[in-house]
Amino acid sequence: MSLALAGDFVRVWHVGYTTGRCSRQPRTTCSCKQGVAGGRPVLATLCLVAASRRLNFKRRATAGIGDFTPAETVPLTRGRVVEVVEKYGSAWVTQDAEGIAALFAQDSVYVERAFDRASTFRGRDAIRQYWMTQIVGKQSDIKFRHIVGDMVLDADKRKATVKWLAEFDNIRYCVPQKEKRVRFVQVAILDFTDDAQHILQLEEYLQSTSNSRFRWPSLDASEDDIKAMLRMEPNALGTQPRCCQCKHCGAEFASRNSFFQHLRDAKGTCSTALVPLPPSELARESRRHVALTVCYHACTENIVDVVGQAAWKAFPPGAEECGGLRVKKRLTCAVPASRTQHAVVNLVGLRLPRCAEGIGDEKVAAMISEELSVMDLSIRILSCVSVGGDFHAMRCCEFQRYEALLPSDALRGSHAAGKLLHASEASVSAFDHVLALRLKSGIRQLRGTVSTWQNFCKACNTSKANWPCFTLNRAVTTPLGNGWWLISLAVGRAYPGMPQKLVGSLVAWARGDVEDDYLQRALSQEEMMVPEAPQQCLYLRGPHMHRFESKTGSCFTCGDSIEQSLQEMRHMIIAHEEATSHIRSWADSLTDTLSRATRI
Repeated sequence: MSLALAGDFVRVWHVGYTTGRCSRQPRTTCSCKQGVAGGRPVLATLCLVAASRRLNFKRRATAGIGDFTPAETVPLTRGRVVEVVEKYGSAWVTQDAEGIAALFAQDSVYVERAFDRASTFRGRDAIRQYWMTQIVGKQSDIKFRHIVGDMVLDADKRKATVKWLAEFDNIRYCVPQKEKRVRFVQVAILDFTDDAQHILQLEEYLQSTSNSRFRWPSLDASEDDIKAMLRMEPNALGTQPRCCQCKHCGAEFASRNSFFQHLRDAKGTCSTALVPLPPSELARESRRHVALTVCYHACTENIVDVVGQAAWKAFPPGAEECGGLRVKKRLTCAVPASRTQHAVVNLVGLRLPRCAEGIGDEKVAAMISEELSVMDLSIRILSCVSVGGDFHAMRCCEFQRYEALLPSDALRGSHAAGKLLHASEASVSAFDHVLALRLKSGIRQLRGTVSTWQNFCKACNTSKANWPCFTLNRAVTTPLGNGWWLISLAVGRAYPGMPQKLVGSLVAWARGDVEDDYLQRALSQEEMMVPEAPQQCLYLRGPHMHRFESKTGSCFTCGDSIEQSLQEMRHMIIAHEEATSHIRSWADSLTDTLSRATRI
């Protein structure tokens, strides 16, 4: 390129050098020749380069190379959607994570479950990682079927809604059944890019049909057959409906269900003629579940078994119900009968035979009470309440309430409070006040932080390596004013003998027959003897079931009959003690018993 041609395309600035100053002024003509002649080759070279670049730009513009054109928008067709979905299913069946990722754009979004951050994956790399972990790592024997006829296409918005059926073996790590066959129908909303080459967003919704009640079709069937099975059309499932006819009225029915519905609606006209019942009705279990409120005194038998036997005698199950098998009674008890021989209130749950269905609760309680009276046991049914089939008496019991009735003479001991007891009424009041304070102090020690209850458990109930978790929720002592004291306990869980040992240790400490730190040492790891109160003074006040009663609106542990049972229980204990003095004799022998145990 000549210097003259370069001067036509470039506007340069001429820099002139003069002595002592530098001046710059725009020039519209090229002074390259002057620069060369004046010994300034740098300026001439710059002018030549700039002119060359400008000329090349004009040549490219003339040839159309430098024009900017936007990406071409390709129309979205049903064929393209079918192609993408078929590639998606093929990559799923072959577990090709790279093939799945290639269907998505770089900035795509995959929504497996809507509005779930953990199930939404953004970007091709995240989608690939999800398929490698969940699909390749946990699924096998995959089958896929795209229902092409159910596609809905919106070409303007470049969006399509498709449906497919899939089934596979899913590997599960946290359940006993490690593999499970999963079947579901899935609807997906696909958004495509402008060139229709990639998926911009995939949003999935599925309905599981893995349960046995679903009639899953063969994925090799035609779409028309699958739609017929979906609509449950006659003959679609391959079974012919059986026609039934009533032999008494001559009516015909398309199915056995409609025939048995006719027998139920006939109300005696057709059903009384010895129509055979369906096998499901013959084999079904009873739906009558009741909760019985019972009270007992000095009962050494297993209360649950006794009540179950009486209920079965009152309502004997039929031969068609038993079917040669043992009928399950589902007996549960709120507080095990082995805890105490006396109970004001206890709750027994059981399932009655089918012959008891339709009988009122009051009549059920009366019939079972009659059978118990024949068995000559001191067990009474206070009330009967119908409950659901999932009722479990022990699970509904929040904690157990016990009461111990003790005479004031049994609480006298060698401590200083015993010296305050004299003949005058004032001295008796002072003794009650001092004794109440001492019992309160002992209860405070029992309700403190406990490391172990090993000394309060019988050796046959547990081992040293697994001591029970025991909680003393409440303990109160109350003077009744007639020479008797009442100790109330509320425990979360009690093993046999624990309530008796709690009362026995508290009485021994209150009498002064042991050291002041006796209760603290009894609650420690140190093995020591803990006295056990006699069964005659302790009874079960009742299970605490406030949450269940509030939820169901039932009342098991309160009422006039229960209050009467409580008063009768206290009168029997007082009368027995006045006749035998068994509790007083036990209390007087505590000192010698503990002394012998200490020496041993």
